[in-house]
Amino acid sequence: MEDKIAKKILNKIEETNKKIEAVANETNKKIESVNEKIEAVANETNKKIEAVNEKIEAVASETNKKFEYTNQYIKDTAEETRRHFDIVAESLDHKIEFLAEKIGDNAKKLEEHDKRFDRIDEKMEVMDVRLISVEGRLDNVEDDMKIVKSDLGLIKNELQEKVSRQEFVALEKRVIFLEDKEVA
Repeated sequence: MEDKIAKKILNKIEETNKKIEAVANETNKKIESVNEKIEAVANETNKKIEAVNEKIEAVASETNKKFEYTNQYIKDTAEETRRHFDIVAESLDHKIEFLAEKIGDNAKKLEEHDKRFDRIDEKMEVMDVRLISVEGRLDNVEDDMKIVKSDLGLIKNELQEKVSRQEFVALEKRVIFLEDKEVA
């Protein structure tokens, strides 16, 4: 029985090895196919890169020519530009002097305004003191009003407990009647 089991195991191993070998062969074929495709893409990419490099070299050559032209143009126009800037600088000097004078005038006015604001601040401080005094007096008035309200409530209650003149007359008659009854 052990021989049968061993044979079955060996058969299974042999079948598995054959399957593995078949899968390995198929995988190798696919890898070779992928490698061929990669090689074809690489060749195509190299051709495109070479074309791009040629275009870059052409553009670089053209760009260098344009830079040479630009450098020459700059040299040719430098003197004219310097003269123009000298004229602009002189004009700016006059404008800056004018602005400096105006800024000085504004500084004087700002000093005057600062002094005015200082006086206003002093007046505001006095007003703050007076306001605090008024607030204190107002607090006292509020306290007095609370007392007055409390007293009014007491007076209302006392008035409600008192009898009217008619009720007093009726009570007086009853008391006289009861006193007469008691005496009799």
